[in-house]
Amino acid sequence: YSFVLVGTEGAWRETLGYSEAEIPGLSLMRDIVHPSSAPHYLEMLQRLLAGDSLDRVEAVFRSKDGRAIVLEGNCNSHFVNGQPAYTRQIFRDVTARKQAEAALRASEARYRTLAESAQDIIYIINREFRVDYVNEYGARQFGRSTLEATGRHLTELFPPETTQWQLADMAGIFLTGEMLDRERKLALGRESVWLDTRLVPIKNATGEVESILGISRDITDRKRAESALVESERISR
Repeated sequence: YSFVLVGTEGAWRETLGYSEAEIPGLSLMRDIVHPSSAPHYLEMLQRLLAGDSLDRVEAVFRSKDGRAIVLEGNCNSHFVNGQPAYTRQIFRDVTARKQAEAALRASEARYRTLAESAQDIIYIINREFRVDYVNEYGARQFGRSTLEATGRHLTELFPPETTQWQLADMAGIFLTGEMLDRERKLALGRESVWLDTRLVPIKNATGEVESILGISRDITDRKRAESALVESERISR
């Protein structure tokens, strides 16, 4: 295969780190395509030579200093007398975006691991007041599996006497975008517990609150101890 940079030659020379004089001597598969992407890129070329047009495809090139450059773009072939004469490939460098996405996935995986190992009720509520996520510990406190709890409306998980103020609190967060802390007593399962809950707005790129992260910790023992201390002080007076 021959490789010729056309149109944005200066930009691609800068991206790959080659001088103009070096371009003619480069081999597409030996010098330009990253080894990790070679099988995929050969498949792309075969499809192009068969007459396919490819939209939003990815490939990985290798810069002169050996760095992997992740590309995204569109490709097609030009035919002369029924035979492929050349391919036209327009790519943009998306390396930074891919690295950011990978970092985000790694971060999400770490936080998910922390959430699943926590002895707190951790959940995410969307703008329809339905559960997008709940950790295993939280689902157990609701008397359900994570699969059963996910997608449920808030009113289906918490007792009726508490959902009115919970809905009001969350509606306020969706409106103002401000975090909220609450200590409330409510019935979970067969007993009443005190929960210290922090509600954190999760905003999209435009700053709109798209969901709310709830973290609730059982503070029943602490409340009982506080009550016992108050009672003890009252008796001793």
